[in-house]
Amino acid sequence: MVMHMVMTKAELHRKWNKVRRETGFRSQFEADLAKDLPESEWLYEPTKIPYRIIRYSTYKPDFVFPRQCFILEAKGRFDHEDRDKITYIRTQYPDLDLRMVFYSNDHITRQVTYGDWCNKMLIPWSVGTVPPSWFNHEPSEKQRQAFYEAMKDVIKT
Repeated sequence: MVMHMVMTKAELHRKWNKVRRETGFRSQFEADLAKDLPESEWLYEPTKIPYRIIRYSTYKPDFVFPRQCFILEAKGRFDHEDRDKITYIRTQYPDLDLRMVFYSNDHITRQVTYGDWCNKMLIPWSVGTVPPSWFNHEPSEKQRQAFYEAMKDVIKT
C-alpha cells in the first residue's frame, strides 16, 4: 500500500522558499530543467507580460437598503477572491454605495488590515455592527441611479 504525505500550505511555502534560495528558481523542476538547457541561450523570468481576464460573473449582496440606496456586505473572512470581487464591483459601479461590516478587523498582510483595504477603496466599513448613522444616510442622485441600475431586477422605480 502506498501512503501519500499531505503537506500543509505553510510546509509547501517553506519548501518552495528553500528551493528559491538555493537555486534561484521557483521550483526544483525548473532548476533541473535549466541544467539541460544550452548555456547563454535563455533568460529566466526576465519580465511580466500583462493579460486580461474577461469573464462574466455575478455578485449577490448580503443586505440591500432601498431607502438609503446602499448595499451592506457582512464578512468574517475577507479573502483574496472576496477582495477581487469587491474591486470589480467598485470599478464597474463607481457610484454604487457599498459598505462593509467585518466580524473583526483582521490583517490581510502584516501591515494591512481589512479596514485599511476599505479605506484605500473608499468603502465605508465597521466592525461587529452597523453604525446607526448609516440608517440615516441620504443618497446622492448618482448613488441613487447606480443603486437602482444595479438592483433593476429586484427593485422597480
